[in-house]
Amino acid sequence: MVIGSVRQFSAASEHSRWLPGLLSQAGHQVTVYSLGDDEPDAPGLPASDVVTITGGPSELAAKLDVGWERDRPDVVQAHSWPIGLLAQLAADRHALPTVQSFHGTAPLGPRVGMAKPAQTRLAALVARTASWVTTGSSQELETVARLRRSRRRTSVIAGGIDVERFEQWLSAEASPGERSDRPEHLIAGLAGSDDLDPGFDAVIRTLPAVPEARFLGIGRPPQHHHLDTGTQLAHALGVQDRVELVVRTPAEALARLRRADIATCTPALCTDHSTVLQAMAAGIPLIAHDTGALADTVIDDVTGLLIRPGRSRDLATAIKMLLAQPFARMSMGAAGRARARSRYSWQRVAQEYEWVYENAMSTRGQARATTPNRRRTAHGDSPFGTTIG
Repeated sequence: MVIGSVRQFSAASEHSRWLPGLLSQAGHQVTVYSLGDDEPDAPGLPASDVVTITGGPSELAAKLDVGWERDRPDVVQAHSWPIGLLAQLAADRHALPTVQSFHGTAPLGPRVGMAKPAQTRLAALVARTASWVTTGSSQELETVARLRRSRRRTSVIAGGIDVERFEQWLSAEASPGERSDRPEHLIAGLAGSDDLDPGFDAVIRTLPAVPEARFLGIGRPPQHHHLDTGTQLAHALGVQDRVELVVRTPAEALARLRRADIATCTPALCTDHSTVLQAMAAGIPLIAHDTGALADTVIDDVTGLLIRPGRSRDLATAIKMLLAQPFARMSMGAAGRARARSRYSWQRVAQEYEWVYENAMSTRGQARATTPNRRRTAHGDSPFGTTIG
């Protein structure tokens, strides 16, 4: 299969980073078109198969036209809806099927109300005209279904984890048993998305009721101002001596995460579950908000506990209960580790996308066979002219 992958560096997801190399290793021919990326990151993919575009959208459109005229792909995948608009226009000129990925990109989920009306209309247009649509969570799928006005030709494909590399890292680290040697329990707070409030305040508010625990909130580089708010709250509640809020890259966070008794992920909205997968793969039980990607990833009472956002008392009860039950922590940790390895390996994610590509190609062929007399535009058969409005 020949695959054209189009992404924008500023909106790059884990899918756009890992998927091309995995598909290439599976025997597919993949070319990545990366807008605004001076040093593209596509592990496992030869540098010659990555086309960098630094001149803006017009240069990208030209590169897509030239590249697909010379080497026609079987299917095109666009990562994020803004880049999808350009990719679908170019794909339509060449009569190519498209897979549009919505993985935490605005204006999805609760952020629909925060988006400008024009952005919402364009996102809806991209969703409706794609041959197939993928989202990162069931919550995103609900929003895309409203934008698309249909649930047909949509799939939820969450991000994955590099199981082999993670296992190598775990084997070099201390065993989980060392966690219980400390007089205090350690709660590791995980960020759900780079650009959103990590929700550490929710756990900090429970600490007066959980005197046996200290909290380590591990934020990401774009979240400095949210951590300042958490520090102020800790001082106001008198628990500042049991709270440490730090900013680390995901790789830097691993060593500290490994020492935790439990992990929490409590944002109001979660579009990225990569840190949660790391905790699960490390055998750490989770307490998470029942929202976004977390609701799909954590199985309540099996790999962890799900709490509705805003239920501070329920969150405190869950933390106290899990810290008081070592066997429950061990059982949930083991179940989470097994789930991360079997359900969320990048190899499985790649296989799911292979299925989507095949169905998108089939869908495009059926559409063209059943609508031979569609109105043509200056750019060929375009669904864009008949979808808006």
